[in-house]
Amino acid sequence: MGAEVVKNVQARLRGRLAWEEINSLLPRGNKIEAAEVV
Repeated sequence: MGAEVVKNVQARLRGRLAWEEINSLLPRGNKIEAAEVV
């Protein structure tokens, strides 16, 4: 079970980083809300 939790956390962090990267490429005012990623 511990490994499963670690995988979930890692996937979440990757998703978070991807989301921030995408947002940095988008023009201001066209940001994706964090809630949509969670």
